[in-house]
Amino acid sequence: MIMRKSRIFALAVIFSVSAPAFAAVESTTYFPELKAVGEGQYLISVIEPGSSGNSNGLAIQPGSVADGEKRGSWVTCKDTKDPNCDFTREYKDGIVGSVVLPRCESASQEHCVDSIAFSVNEGPYTNATFLKNSQETSLMAPDPKLNFPGGGSNSLWRAENAPHEVGTDYVVSVRTGIGFWKIDKGFEYFYLDAVVTPYRPISTADLRNGNNECTFKEPGLCGVIQNFPTNVKVKLNFRVSNQLGGWFQGRLKDPEISIEKFNDRNVAMSVSAEPATVSRFAFPRAKTDFGLKEQGWVENQGSVAISGGQMTGVAAGHKDVFDFIAYHRPFLKDTATGINTYWSLRSTNWGSGSPCLIDKTRVLGIVSTNASGYDGDAPSFRDGSLDYRVAGLHYLPDGKTESLGTYDLVMRSDVARCLYKFSSAPISASVSITGGSDAKIATTVVNERDGWLKLAAYGFTFSEKTLQVKLSQEVVVEPTPTPTPSASATAKPVAKKITITCVKGKAVKKVTAVKPKCPTGYKVKK
Repeated sequence: MIMRKSRIFALAVIFSVSAPAFAAVESTTYFPELKAVGEGQYLISVIEPGSSGNSNGLAIQPGSVADGEKRGSWVTCKDTKDPNCDFTREYKDGIVGSVVLPRCESASQEHCVDSIAFSVNEGPYTNATFLKNSQETSLMAPDPKLNFPGGGSNSLWRAENAPHEVGTDYVVSVRTGIGFWKIDKGFEYFYLDAVVTPYRPISTADLRNGNNECTFKEPGLCGVIQNFPTNVKVKLNFRVSNQLGGWFQGRLKDPEISIEKFNDRNVAMSVSAEPATVSRFAFPRAKTDFGLKEQGWVENQGSVAISGGQMTGVAAGHKDVFDFIAYHRPFLKDTATGINTYWSLRSTNWGSGSPCLIDKTRVLGIVSTNASGYDGDAPSFRDGSLDYRVAGLHYLPDGKTESLGTYDLVMRSDVARCLYKFSSAPISASVSITGGSDAKIATTVVNERDGWLKLAAYGFTFSEKTLQVKLSQEVVVEPTPTPTPSASATAKPVAKKITITCVKGKAVKKVTAVKPKCPTGYKVKK
C-alpha cells in the first residue's frame, strides 16, 4: 500500500514543473475543472503521477510500524553536511529523497541534462536553446565521498522550430530517487523520472486560480502548463547513473531509445518520441454525496488543497485505478472531460512470469500508452504472451467520437529471445485484445534494430482491456549434412541395385535388388 504521505506528495506535484519573459494572459485551460470546484467540493480525478519534479529533498525515513501503532516523524536534511542527519552511521530504513539533474555544463559532467531537440512534421531534430535554470528550488552541493550527485534545478529551453500555437518555451525536469543505507556504498539510486512540459510564462499578478495552475513559480513569475503543439517529436538526452536499469513506463508515442556507456558510473541515455494524447478524467463532486467506497478512496489515497476545495483520486498506474474508473464511469457517462498531452518517462517495477524480465543491471525496455489507467508495472509473461492491462473512457469530450488507444512496447531483442528461447533469426509478433471485440486496431512490428525490438498497437477503443503480445519466429530446418568419411576409413564399393520385370501369364511384377530373382512361377520378361 502507498502511504498517505507519499500519495499527497504525488498529488501535489501534478501542477509543478518550470520559465522567462512575461505574457499577461488568461489563466490555463489545461485543467478547467479546477474552476468548478467550490467550498466542500472535491475534484475527483485520475492523477498523472509525478508529472514533474521541481525540488531537491533528503530525509531520514521513520521505520515501519504494526497495525494500530503510530509511525515516527520524518527528519529533513538540508544537505549531506546537515547536523540533523548523521552520515557517519548506517540506517536500517535509510535516508531517502530525490534530486533534480542540472543542465550539463561540461563534456565530462555526470548526472545532468545534456540537451533537448524537437522535430516537426517528421523533419530533422533541431536542438532547443537553453534559457536558464529555474530559481524555484534550493540547490544541494555534490559530495563525492558519499556518492551524492548533488541537486540542481529544472532547466528552461526555447524550441524555435516548434509550432508557435502554444508558445515555444519548455521546461525539462529529470529527477532520480536516491537512498543512503550503508556507509561503504554511499548513496544508491532507485528510480528515474523525466518530464518535458510546454509552459507559458505569466506574471503572478495575472493568476486566476491561485498557485494550482503554475507548473513552476518564481518571485513574480508563474509558468502555466500547456498542451503540446501538433506533429512534434521530442528527443531528450541526459546522463544518469548506470544503477538505474530495468523497465520504464511512459506517456510517449512511437518511442525510440539509445543507451551508451558514458563512464564507469554513468550512461548517456537518449529517448525520442511524440507526446501521448490522454483523455482527461476529472469532475467536481460534493463530499456529502460520497458513498462508502468513495470515502475509502479519500482516506487511503489522501487529498491536496486546491483553490476552493480539495483534489483526490488514484494515480494512473496505481493498482486501484481499474476499480476507480469502473466505479466513476457512470458519473461521466463514459465520456472524457478533456484532452491533455504528456511527454514523460519513469522507472517502474518489472513484470512477472519470467526471470528474463527482472535484470536491473541495464535498461530492458519501455512500455507506454495513452490509456487513462494502466498497469503500473512492465508487461507480465503469461501462457506465452506479454500481457498489459489498460482502461479508459470510451468517448472523447463531444460524447460521440470514440477515444482510440495507443500502446508501444520497446524491449531489448535478447530479452524477447530469452522469454521464448528464440534463435538470432528475425522475430514477428501479433497483438490480441481481451475484454471486448475490437476491429479498429493496427498492429505492426515496427523494426528490430540495434538490439531493440519495437512493437506498436494503435486504434483500439476503450473500456477495460488486456493487450496480449505474442512473439513468434519461423523455424528453419537445416538439411542434414552428409558425413565425410575419415582419411583412415577403408572405402567400400556401394553395390548397385537393378530392376527386372517378371511375368506369369498376364500377371507382371517388377523386382528391384542387387541380385534380383523372380518369384516362384514367374519368369524374367525378355
